Amino acid sequence: MSKRIGSIYQVEVDADKIRYFWDVGTDCSQLGSALIVVFRNSYSKSATPNLDEIVADDVDFYCHATILAGRKLGYWSKAGFRCVTRTFPMIFRCSADYGNPSAHVSDRWYVWEPNQPYRHVGKLSGDLKLAEIGIVFSPDAVANRIRTGFYGIAFPSYEHGREPYI
Repeated sequence: MSKRIGSIYQVEVDADKIRYFWDVGTDCSQLGSALIVVFRNSYSKSATPNLDEIVADDVDFYCHATILAGRKLGYWSKAGFRCVTRTFPMIFRCSADYGNPSAHVSDRWYVWEPNQPYRHVGKLSGDLKLAEIGIVFSPDAVANRIRTGFYGIAFPSYEHGREPYI
């Protein structure tokens, strides 16, 4: 089993639906983890969607993931391959205050684009509040966000838009 940029994976959402994500790159600034984009639409399990239509869909979210671990653990399976021809603007954020129980609002945020240097921005403002959290999420957390919109119990403070330090 190997990881290949351009691979498309499917995740079971419920008994009748599946969703797809695409391995679109690697971010050396986050342990060389995979960059995935998760598409908005869900499909019936009985349907055979066209992979070109899937990768042309709107993006629901993007994140860092461990694709091979998720595949090995059965959180997703490979659905096909398409060369990555789209560009996906991505910006990630992280606070130096994560884990500090006395910090309620952080002014120690930094942001980055994949494979670019971190940039300290202090307090988050504007569109930077919408940046995705920049950690490498476990396969169960990624699958949970695909299914529910939230990373879940393992990462309660990383539910998009609900970080305690904004």
